[in-house]
Amino acid sequence: MSSVASSSVSVSLPTSVSELHALHHKMSKKVAQLTKVIYLLNSKNDEHAYELSVLESTFEQEIDHVLKDAKERVITMNTQINKKVKEIENIHTNIQMSNEKSVQTSIEELKKQNSEEKNQFEKKINSLKEQAVQNENTLRNLHREKIESVKKEDTR
Repeated sequence: MSSVASSSVSVSLPTSVSELHALHHKMSKKVAQLTKVIYLLNSKNDEHAYELSVLESTFEQEIDHVLKDAKERVITMNTQINKKVKEIENIHTNIQMSNEKSVQTSIEELKKQNSEEKNQFEKKINSLKEQAVQNENTLRNLHREKIESVKKEDTR
């Protein structure tokens, strides 16, 4: 073997065909190893990307489910409010047909009762709306954190 020196690095070049074949064999093995490593890293990256997309899709479905449930609750509460209002209106109409003095007293009581029930239902609706928004925000934050953590793991 002959030596080639440049500044502070010395490189030994193969001089015989057998040394050249040995060097070629070693380099081929190293290239094969590096190819396997690159393939493995690409496979892991693809798996992480797929898992991330599945996780994202699942989170979006959960958010949609929470929103749908909240809307259904609001619609149910509105229906109940409307039924109560109609009941009170019917009672009010019946009372108008009876004695004027007792009617006046009954009307005031029913209005008060109607107002209280309406306020209770409105409070309940507002509470459900707030709860739905909080649930949505909580889910979004949890999903965002999970996605970010998965992305951070992918970059490591």
